[in-house]
Parts: sequence; structure tokens; C-alpha cells
Amino acid sequence: SLVEDLLVGEKNYLFSCQVEESLVARTENCWTAVVDANCLPPNLVVRTRRAGDYLQLVGMTARKKLKDFLIDRKIPASERDSLPLIVAGEEIIWIPGYFLAESVRVTEKTEKKAYLCCQNIDY
Repeated sequence: SLVEDLLVGEKNYLFSCQVEESLVARTENCWTAVVDANCLPPNLVVRTRRAGDYLQLVGMTARKKLKDFLIDRKIPASERDSLPLIVAGEEIIWIPGYFLAESVRVTEKTEKKAYLCCQNIDY
């Protein structure tokens, strides 16, 4: 069970990952994603964006630059540097509220689910 506290710019985020047996109550200001626990890389890190970050979008063989993705989603420039990214190595696994990697999505083959939660604890 991974629980990590991250200060991003002016915002403080609490990130956690739990397998389904230990699901905690969710609060309103918490983004959650349900993922395939067996497909989730063990070395998750929470960080902000870096030059050269990219996403693998569903159905696309080519990678998309994170910068272009954020522009396409009309995320204000002032918020882009403080978005929490959950990454494994070079791969962005989850951007709370905006993106979930295809590699960890729940499918009919999923045996065990994990719940990712990212909460802004400044409220």
C-alpha cells in the first residue's frame, strides 16, 4: 500500500494506492481511479511535469507530448506546472482528473483492482 504526500507548487497532495479489500471512504476533494492491480508498476512516483514528458493515448500508436495534451484539454498554463503526475519510469500512469494509461485499465481479464486516490489536502 503506497501512501505519499507531495507538495506541488502551492498545493499539497496526498496520494494513495490501495487494493480493493482496504478501500477507505473517499472525500469530495479526492480524485480516484480504479486500475488493474496486477498491471500497476511497483515503482510509482508522484511528481510534476518535466520537459519531454509524453502520454500514450488510447488507440494511438504514436506518443503525444504532455504539453500538447494539456493545451488540447485547455488546462490553463498557470495550472500545468502544479498538476500531480503519477509516473512509473518514463510512463505517465495517471493525471488525476484528466488521464489514465491504457496499460493499467480494468478489463475483463482483471483479477484484482486497486484504487488510486489523489487528494488536495489544502482545503
